[in-house]
Amino acid sequence: MNRSVYYYDVTPKILPANIGAKVTIRPLGVRGFDPEAAYTVEFLPFCESREPKYDYDKITVRPEGGCLSFTRAFPGEQEHIIRVFKPGTEQRPRDAWLNFRVYSL
Repeated sequence: MNRSVYYYDVTPKILPANIGAKVTIRPLGVRGFDPEAAYTVEFLPFCESREPKYDYDKITVRPEGGCLSFTRAFPGEQEHIIRVFKPGTEQRPRDAWLNFRVYSL
């Protein structure tokens, strides 16, 4: 079960396809982001997320105002997985700290 949704919220959940949109991940309670840390955010188009050797797009994001925010164009009309890694865990994909699903239409 994805416990990320109990402690964090991603907005918006529905995005325009192929157009840059600002995405924000914010804590829902006392759990938050370390303001000094740089988090790796990885993007997996759902149609390709089962490919074990696919090199997914990644960015590094620092918290601002307690939230992680970034602008990204999500390709095609499909589901996307956003994975957030704590510093030092990026090399182990199964160790994603947070997992979210968004949709581009």
